[in-house]
Amino acid sequence: MWHLPLLPPLAPSPPVCSPLPAPTGARVDALDRAGRTPLHLAKSKLSILQEGHSQCLEAVRLEVKQIIQMLREYLERLGRHEQRERLDDLCTRLQMTSTREQVDEVTDLLASFTSLSLQMQSMEKR
Repeated sequence: MWHLPLLPPLAPSPPVCSPLPAPTGARVDALDRAGRTPLHLAKSKLSILQEGHSQCLEAVRLEVKQIIQMLREYLERLGRHEQRERLDDLCTRLQMTSTREQVDEVTDLLASFTSLSLQMQSMEKR
């Protein structure tokens, strides 16, 4: 006879995209040694996700969630509230995904958002 262990009651799940704790004194406009911003990092990570098809759904969803969190914090600190709201919409959409295709669709939308944000950033520097 099999006995199942007793499990604690389920607690409400935390929001999919909660804000990251803000380090004090951090400069959001700072670049890394190669001159890249968090937007560049997000674009690179998304490209890797879009190319790889072997990861499980939850791993991809978690990676996309982390990218969204990073970008939300970055845009919030830059004062780009409208763009941050678009990320909130993508986060909500990610939360409602149940298939790999749906997660891939959100990933594609996030990649487009990131590319557009990089283009806007480039134009502002001119």
